[in-house]
Amino acid sequence: MRRFGHDHGIREFTDEIVGLPAFDNPRMAAETLAFGAMGILGAPGYLGIQANPDGRLHLVPDDPRTPARHPTCGPSPAP
Repeated sequence: MRRFGHDHGIREFTDEIVGLPAFDNPRMAAETLAFGAMGILGAPGYLGIQANPDGRLHLVPDDPRTPARHPTCGPSPAP
């Protein structure tokens, strides 16, 4: 993540701690960053937990043994 952040000028992926108070919804901003990290890493998901009263911690697995779920499309329900 750090290398990707440096290569693309994304400080949210290079800084140790990322403050998000300038966003209207800091929690949603953090979730968006975690979702972006998941895509960049090709991870099957991420886990967000409350780390302290003011902060959340997002964990993105990079273990190839972590099962990935692929969406399936079935028939549309009848109206």
